[in-house]
Amino acid sequence: MKKINLLLFPVIGLAFVACNRPSAATVNTSSTKENEAIVRAAFEAFNQHDWSKMASYYAEPAVFLDPEYGTEYVNKTQKESADNHANLEKFSPDIKDSITTMIAAGDKVAIEFISSGITADKKHWKLPVSAVLTLKNGKIIKDATYYNHEK
Repeated sequence: MKKINLLLFPVIGLAFVACNRPSAATVNTSSTKENEAIVRAAFEAFNQHDWSKMASYYAEPAVFLDPEYGTEYVNKTQKESADNHANLEKFSPDIKDSITTMIAAGDKVAIEFISSGITADKKHWKLPVSAVLTLKNGKIIKDATYYNHEK
């Protein structure tokens, strides 16, 4: 029986890691903490109803999955996103989002929040929402949002 040279394992392991590293073009230059801060800032802009500022945290364009848009991912520009949120403000002039959970890991931020407000006809409402956001180079490039979209 041949003996395996145990000194080869670290060399083989390093070679495997080096060959499987992503290229510089695909590496996310934002840290987990930076990504969390970007998402928090986007929510602050939302709660201030500063729709252009909120949209500026997204890439141009960004990819969205949202029951409002159907069951497939769609591309939206920053202007389209800002306009969509301005329409939410018309529905509920005091709309706000309260973050209940945020988990950031690498380029992903998973978030749970309660969206709430009073409609123009004075009805109170609350809606639990979850989203998984993907960030790259300081911008949200993908937003998969989930909530009950009953009409």
